[in-house]
Amino acid sequence: MAALHIGGVAEIEIVDMFSVQPELLFSVKGAILGDTKLVNSYISMPIMGKFYPIDILYIEAGPEIGFLISANEKSNSNNFKNTDSYKTVDMGLGFGAGVNLRDIGLSLGLRYNAGLSNIFVDNSRIKNGVFQISAAYTFEL
Repeated sequence: MAALHIGGVAEIEIVDMFSVQPELLFSVKGAILGDTKLVNSYISMPIMGKFYPIDILYIEAGPEIGFLISANEKSNSNNFKNTDSYKTVDMGLGFGAGVNLRDIGLSLGLRYNAGLSNIFVDNSRIKNGVFQISAAYTFEL
């Protein structure tokens, strides 16, 4: 399933090759189970640690907390909101890599967010997991 994420980030340099990047994102996560499509919207707050082994390449990892905004289940015969079946808080761990072309203000990244908590109230062992491709325009304040 393809979905989107959008938001803002701030990269704070700690030392020459390491920075911390708090983020505030609107993120859609979901799955396809048979003929049913689960589409869940979250406000997510990752805090990524970024290591730059070379000037433009970074490797990142960090925790993420997400707050459920809406949960929809769509099938050929039925579309309904089902927020009551889902937990309102989702914990995860993100890790990825990318390039930061500071000279032109462009950043491109690939990240996987692995869910750590079960997403359903009934404690079934289903967790979120999502690959995210990002493109960002960066500027210095």
